[in-house]
Amino acid sequence: IIVSKNAPKFSKSKFMAFNRAYSRYSSQKTKDKSDEKINILSERPTKSSNSDTKHSPRFANDADSTTYWQIAKRDASPSWWQVDMENIYTLSEIKLSFREKAAFQYILEISMDGINWSTVVNQSDNISAIKTQLDIPIHGNKGRFLKLTFKNQLEGQLANIADIEAYGAHVE
Repeated sequence: IIVSKNAPKFSKSKFMAFNRAYSRYSSQKTKDKSDEKINILSERPTKSSNSDTKHSPRFANDADSTTYWQIAKRDASPSWWQVDMENIYTLSEIKLSFREKAAFQYILEISMDGINWSTVVNQSDNISAIKTQLDIPIHGNKGRFLKLTFKNQLEGQLANIADIEAYGAHVE
């Protein structure tokens, strides 16, 4: 038996539940989290071969299409942009948005260590002017780093990324 000494005294009338209308509870089916697509690249660490002073590499994956990464005007070499996904993923799709519609030629590569790269998308022969491109990477890709390398830039065309998104699955 538990006996309480010097405990506060309660009046039953002060703590009685009041009468209220019955409301039937109905659960709504919520979206399964496994069905949600999550952008793996959002706000992850980035670097590039170079960049214009006003267009940092971090603007490519900031989920804001009004900001963008762009190479410096003086760069003549193939320019690249890279992101550390900070975990190992297999990628199912990559969506690229450029600042303007143009015939960008590029290669997307994936790496476990940031040194040895495997091509997952090859658009180096692209001749279609595009502003947004959805690429499906080759099956069996796996890595921590993703790199986009621009090839054969046309006169007056500067490599840029307004937004880049990637979707896939985390690998344990």
